[in-house]
Amino acid sequence: MKFLLILLVFLFCSCSLKSNTDENSQGVEQGHGDGRHEVLETGLDPNADNDGDFVKNAAELSLGRHPLVADIPELSINFLQNYKITADARSISTGEITKIEIDTRVGRNNPSFKYRVGELFVRGNALRSAASVGRFSSHSSGEIEDHDLSWVKYPDVDPAFYSEQVLKYKKYFDSADFEITNLKITLENTVKLKGNGYFRSIKNLKLNFYYYNYETQNFEIIAAKVVSRHFEAGVVETFEVELDNVPSLLIEDNYFKKGEFIISEVADYEIPELESTYRTLLASVKEKCLPVIVTTPLGTSVSYVGIDGVHARPATFSQILSILYDKNVKIEDDRLSQIGEWRNNLSEFTHLKEVADLDKAGKWFVFTKRLKTTYLDHKFTPIDVIVLTYATGKELASVSLEKIYSFEANLSTSESFTIFPLGVSSQNSLIEFQLKPVKRIGEELGNFQDAWISRGGSCGQNCISRDFVCEISINLFKPIEPKFTLTTETAEFKRMYLIVDHDEYSLEQLMKDKKIEIQNMNGNLHLRIPDIEKIKEVTPGEETNLALKIMAFTNTTFHGVKLNSFTGRDRGYCIPMVVDFSARSGFPLSVESAEFGGWRGGVNWNAVKLGENKTYFQGMEIAVTSVINNYFN
Repeated sequence: MKFLLILLVFLFCSCSLKSNTDENSQGVEQGHGDGRHEVLETGLDPNADNDGDFVKNAAELSLGRHPLVADIPELSINFLQNYKITADARSISTGEITKIEIDTRVGRNNPSFKYRVGELFVRGNALRSAASVGRFSSHSSGEIEDHDLSWVKYPDVDPAFYSEQVLKYKKYFDSADFEITNLKITLENTVKLKGNGYFRSIKNLKLNFYYYNYETQNFEIIAAKVVSRHFEAGVVETFEVELDNVPSLLIEDNYFKKGEFIISEVADYEIPELESTYRTLLASVKEKCLPVIVTTPLGTSVSYVGIDGVHARPATFSQILSILYDKNVKIEDDRLSQIGEWRNNLSEFTHLKEVADLDKAGKWFVFTKRLKTTYLDHKFTPIDVIVLTYATGKELASVSLEKIYSFEANLSTSESFTIFPLGVSSQNSLIEFQLKPVKRIGEELGNFQDAWISRGGSCGQNCISRDFVCEISINLFKPIEPKFTLTTETAEFKRMYLIVDHDEYSLEQLMKDKKIEIQNMNGNLHLRIPDIEKIKEVTPGEETNLALKIMAFTNTTFHGVKLNSFTGRDRGYCIPMVVDFSARSGFPLSVESAEFGGWRGGVNWNAVKLGENKTYFQGMEIAVTSVINNYFN
């Protein structure tokens, strides 16, 4: 056994690079065993640099370092969800300038704000692949680009905060009347150089920032920035980067329409101890090394298992793991079952939703470039990539298959109702939409009651008082007050419905039944549906169509002055009185007046307006934006 171990070490040298991870987030520690003694036993040239880190084998041994593991500055850099977008929106027609400011710091004041940090491209790709094949296989393959190992996708912003910004500012980017100028993005980042004793500092950190241009279908660089400072080992440094003259397409197409943002990477930095740069050092390492990415719920590490670039020899999957880890690695039934503390303990499932609540149980998935044989039989070389992902049931069930975005700046009920399509969802989806009040439309009714009363009897010498009671109502209409607030208590909210396929559900009732979650976002209502099946059962594998329905209030009633009743010995006096009142006030005389058919013929309709019954409505205009996140299932 020892002979075999020595032979393997002789054949395969290893080196390690970690990036974009916290020093406590590796999750799996690499063991070096007695490798530094075996190097000499195997006869490796003490004057050679078998791990490509610019330090000769003998020198590394004398420093207590592992000659077969490249020592590269271990830089933990987080591109945080701290950013501010500012711009000027100038109206071409009026010249008026509106200031645009989207600041996630403001959003974080809300206790429901969900904070996130970015992740490597390759981690997202591996999780998507694992979610797509999880119930069938523990291995999948696909395209892996070089930049997948270094590009970091900025985190998706909190959905409620994001929706609020869409409703507030998207109209300026959509309207031909507005010109967007002075578009700037300010980003906050943290960097920590792990204090491992090998590198005391780095300096002049260079960062590249990209976005995907959907018009050209290419990634394009926005800016390259150099942070001119020293970063000392063990110290967390926070700094801001300002990007000027940002393309408006990034906000218009990527941010507002697709919820995407910036891509960033550590492009280079200087390493004083080596009198070299990260880029130069990494190029040397890559000549001899196979990238191995290990991602667990605690974080992601990028390591390199080396095969000498001059005398390259292919390595099997198990040989690579034996070089990286001393112990606690198991391959059982042709599957990777354990690395370190992370063991396969996720039960079998048919649909991912079945394991969506399991945040402690998971399994290992292997993701590689496309292979002609099984990954256990394949002979890996430095041009290959291995991604090892330990994913919990909850993580797998939360991997996005697609996101469907919708937006309408002026959704109006008109005189009856309108239906706004939200998109399609599946059994495993998260539905969120936000509503912003724009204005009320229609008419409001003013109703007044009055009575003319005379009790009869003597009122003095030669005076007799008439005996009558004339009860009247007055209905007057005027344009409704346009400004309104939208809460779960207002009449407008109570006229809103969720349509699931052909079935309608009152939002008010869904809220009472706790089947939807609602929060107030500075006057907007943000609605969240974490489980559509609490509302209506969805057949696995089938899609269901969702829409929002908003209705106007309509009613038919009398118009003008109405004689409700007239009583008393001299009640006939009420008729000329109400006719005269109608003529002098200009209010129509309602056809709904008591006994109208008996006395309408005696009215001079040239002086009095006829008050036919009137149908009126009270509607609304709202702005709505929605995101349906359909997960793998």
